Amino acid sequence: MKNTKFYPSIWQTFPNSLDLAAHWESQAKRTLNLSLTQNEADSLKVAEMSLNINGFALVDTNGKTTNIESFTQQTCLKLKGQQTGLYIKTREAVSLPEAEYTKVRFYLKAWDNSFILNDYTKKEVFDTPYLDFDIVGGYRVRQTHPAELRFQFSFSAYSFLGITRWLKHRILGKVKPKMAYRFAH
Repeated sequence: MKNTKFYPSIWQTFPNSLDLAAHWESQAKRTLNLSLTQNEADSLKVAEMSLNINGFALVDTNGKTTNIESFTQQTCLKLKGQQTGLYIKTREAVSLPEAEYTKVRFYLKAWDNSFILNDYTKKEVFDTPYLDFDIVGGYRVRQTHPAELRFQFSFSAYSFLGITRWLKHRILGKVKPKMAYRFAH
């Protein structure tokens, strides 16, 4: 007879492991959901943003900024719309002074910032020191209770025409018009 090693912990499941994430969410600190919009993004029909940021802050009605987070390393954020279910959240609870906040300001680095429009075209963003997003309905702090901030962005969804154009580009590659190809070579 041959001895077979048996490791029961491989197949063993822990009784509370399936709802552990739900338990962590219920034990989390107070979380505030802030929905953000931007007029330029709405007019351009931006579906996604890739921003290389230094930090972000909240701006109140008087124009005073309250820094929330600063980054020393290269930090690239991929911002997508609410329809994707993705959002960004602060690492820890933030204690804010009493005020009425109307905007969230992202401080941008000078390189590697771009918008992806709903037809999958990419627009580079240059020479913009910051980008302001309006808070839908505003956010009023009456008492200073620390809370985690969760930002959701209202961008437009990708269009069907853009998806087919993107698939055609992926399958066929870059297609040059025949007349332009003849003059180029």
